[in-house]
Amino acid sequence: AAMRVRRATADCVSIVARVRPFVGAESQESVITCSEDRTRLVVHDVRHRGQDKEYDVDRVYPAGEPAARIFEEQVADYLPTVLNGRPMTVFMHGASGSGKTHTIQGTDEDTGLIPLIVQALFANPEMETQEFCVTVSCYEILNDKVRDLFTAHKRSEKGEMIWLPMRDNSAGEVVIAGLQEITVSSARQLIDLWRSSLRYRSVGRTALNEESSRSHCCLQISVDTVKSQPKATQKRQPMSTRSRAVASRAGRLYLVDLAGCEDNRKTENRGERMQESRAINSSHLALGKVLLSLRRGEKHIPFRESKLTRLLKKALDGKNRAVMVLTLSPAEEKCQATQNTFNSIQLEGRALGAPPVVIRRPSISRSPALPSSTALASTPMTVNPRRQTLVARAGEKRTGRREVRRPSDPPSVNPSIVGRCMLRPLSGLAAVPRDLQHHAGRDPPLPAAPRDTSHTGSTAHARLEGRSDPRLEGRS
Repeated sequence: AAMRVRRATADCVSIVARVRPFVGAESQESVITCSEDRTRLVVHDVRHRGQDKEYDVDRVYPAGEPAARIFEEQVADYLPTVLNGRPMTVFMHGASGSGKTHTIQGTDEDTGLIPLIVQALFANPEMETQEFCVTVSCYEILNDKVRDLFTAHKRSEKGEMIWLPMRDNSAGEVVIAGLQEITVSSARQLIDLWRSSLRYRSVGRTALNEESSRSHCCLQISVDTVKSQPKATQKRQPMSTRSRAVASRAGRLYLVDLAGCEDNRKTENRGERMQESRAINSSHLALGKVLLSLRRGEKHIPFRESKLTRLLKKALDGKNRAVMVLTLSPAEEKCQATQNTFNSIQLEGRALGAPPVVIRRPSISRSPALPSSTALASTPMTVNPRRQTLVARAGEKRTGRREVRRPSDPPSVNPSIVGRCMLRPLSGLAAVPRDLQHHAGRDPPLPAAPRDTSHTGSTAHARLEGRSDPRLEGRS
């Protein structure tokens, strides 16, 4: 079986952590420290002293490092694969107020991940040598339902939000029926469309955040390669189907801003906010199961447990690049929220100083070897020390009857049921009591039931004893 040492993810799924600076009136003592090689970080538990947890990640970015460093080391080298027909996914995951929006959207001083990715995509030299068609769509997943943010201002006839269904197309891909895709020609146009759609994203007030995101937001960029057909190919086609250009899907880029996992004891959610929080945490749990299955190399990946994982099935199948950025707060007040960020994606920490976690991928083709019938027949049978009887459960038919044999009799073993009865060898066999030897080969007789002498004069007992009942004499 394949073995991975001290790696948090599979080959195509990377988990990196970014620690944000202190903000506001937070305590200036950090509860997060990282190793020199920046592949391990320690979360110091302020509530339980001596129970610090150490986590293995692919890279740690301490406070002060710009988002551009994450883009250069985790995304830039893999971005050309989108133009070559491979999907790619970038997640933002963290607790509420941990810096997800700052990391993905950025500011004037610190450019976010989405602007950096979009600018690099259009600046790729292949975009100038080949003809590409770039389309963009933006949607949110609220309460495990999908809503198009480009048409979020529209309402149904009843004045309700319009939810879009999910379907499987002929190619086996999960698509959103009715999702609007807008063709763009520049990075500036795409960024402007994305920023305008964020105005319709569902937000709400909680005890920890005035504008807490209540949904997962996904910016989906599709790239089509437009290839010109040779004239010889066009002449062989009917006139109605001739075309100088043919569009083929090249790749997709998913940029996902996940809603923060919440602790309802601190957010004080009630009613509608509680329902939204339940849906958010459930989708985080489903995503964590998918990542855990990918890390273990399991054959079955539970993509269908939520709409988020179902939509990203092709991007998270373990064959394509995916990056999850964990945003963490170093403040003592956010210590429990930081630990919940790791727990929600099934990334368990270990005690400080413990050896690294070894992930072994099980071999499905192998199965434990069963003992042969010859070896099993030569093994002495087990003696029950409490009853001092020798029990054999082998036979052509399992009748449930218990067979008692002498120690000198050879055990009878049916090879067809080898593996169902596992017999344990003992150092010695106890002798069968003398009073049980005459019952060998058959069940012992049942003891006679005690007679009830309280009604010996009754009719039933009189008939059983062969006597006549005085009360019945003289009757015909």
